[in-house]
Amino acid sequence: LLALSVKETDYDVSNVDVFSGGQYEPELMSLNPEGQVPILKDGEQVVTDSEKIIEYIDREITTGPILIPSVQTKEGKEIAKWRKMLGRVKVDILTTGIVMYPELSVSETKFPRNMTADGKCFHSLSLNCDIHRIIFCRNQVFNVTCLQIHSTI
Repeated sequence: LLALSVKETDYDVSNVDVFSGGQYEPELMSLNPEGQVPILKDGEQVVTDSEKIIEYIDREITTGPILIPSVQTKEGKEIAKWRKMLGRVKVDILTTGIVMYPELSVSETKFPRNMTADGKCFHSLSLNCDIHRIIFCRNQVFNVTCLQIHSTI
């Protein structure tokens, strides 16, 4: 959304509730069979993955400033280095933390077996989903989007 705003183009936003599995709705699965969000749809062109979406927006929308400087420049080289480092971050570990990956805990914090990935039962965790939804969605932390560009590129 930020990239589209910076590029000063019109777009529609469709919010997807990932807590209730909205990313697996048939309409979105037809756009991205992996069930991942965000998704950008520009006419018939569908782009998935945040980095690829930003690259597409920067390449195809000529209004507004350049978002990703050429790697031929000092600034572009630095940005490429940081994008590469950030691309290696295990987002699934960051978002689910030690609940899903208890072996990564550096403290004595332990979760009941039915709350960990190897327990294969997330009953205790699912009981807290409504609380998480209230906390995160109120602030739109996990209110992920499917975007559609209006302008002709």
